[in-house]
Amino acid sequence: MKLNVKPVYVHLVHRSAYMGPCRGGTWEQLERSYDEMMAAENFAKMKEGLEKVYGGEKDICLQEPVYLEFLDEFVVRESHFEKVKDEDTDVFLLDGMMGQHLAVNIAKRYYAAQGRDIDIIKLNGSIELAPILGLSDVIVDIVETGTTLRENDLKVLTEFMPISARFIANRASYQFKRQEIDLLLEKLAEVTQG
Repeated sequence: MKLNVKPVYVHLVHRSAYMGPCRGGTWEQLERSYDEMMAAENFAKMKEGLEKVYGGEKDICLQEPVYLEFLDEFVVRESHFEKVKDEDTDVFLLDGMMGQHLAVNIAKRYYAAQGRDIDIIKLNGSIELAPILGLSDVIVDIVETGTTLRENDLKVLTEFMPISARFIANRASYQFKRQEIDLLLEKLAEVTQG
């Protein structure tokens, strides 16, 4: 039995250039066109990554990815539901406004707003080791509990914003395809933790 998986990329687009809790940077980086450009780049990266991870899976039918743009008014429109509505979808994979690209963008904007010129190095894996090995003075990371930071004698200097990931399954599909959905969740956990 194949599991139908619909990837959904969600991106926040600001209607106008202004400074806010997560906004900073050059004037061009604060424009709506910059948000839209970043969304297009990150959506393309998401599609490439999904193909690498799930493209060869015989038990997974990867459906056409969907892009959802949310304006800074945070209103969920009927058109958003229409884009993702599909009776054949068993599981939705949500991405966007999270992950490494978010940490990089937040770090750039945060330090630019402070007038600090910084170099950003993208690291994968145990980035907590970067300060210990002298590779960086600070790290920007998306953390769940902060345990790994504490275990490496690091402390949080600034918390930019709360964030979390979601795994959403169709109720009816979960009832009838529980084993396949649980297997997909295990694979996701392996990829994200490994």
